[in-house]
Amino acid sequence: MTFARLQRLHLENYLLALIRAVMFRPEANRLAKFFEISALSISLAKEGGTQGKAGILRVAGNQTSRRSVGRGLNPFGVGEAAKPRWWIVRESFLVAVDDPSSVSDWESQT
Repeated sequence: MTFARLQRLHLENYLLALIRAVMFRPEANRLAKFFEISALSISLAKEGGTQGKAGILRVAGNQTSRRSVGRGLNPFGVGEAAKPRWWIVRESFLVAVDDPSSVSDWESQT
């Protein structure tokens, strides 16, 4: 019992030191991907509920749907909708943001 507690304490201290070391460096995005956290998921944590999954996802349609939709009818612009985005899955919703450091959803930016 005490070994497990000590092991957990050492792991917690290591992870806290790792987060502090890379918090404001470019490696922070890699750490966010590993932990599946982002600025928006942390701000949503106070609402409670399960965290769900989070990560980079590129949603691309098939070629037939791209040909059938005219260039002027595409509200997202050419290739804009297929850009990789950070997606957050919660109990009752999905939300996409441009990157893990963003707190505003993708649709409000278009």
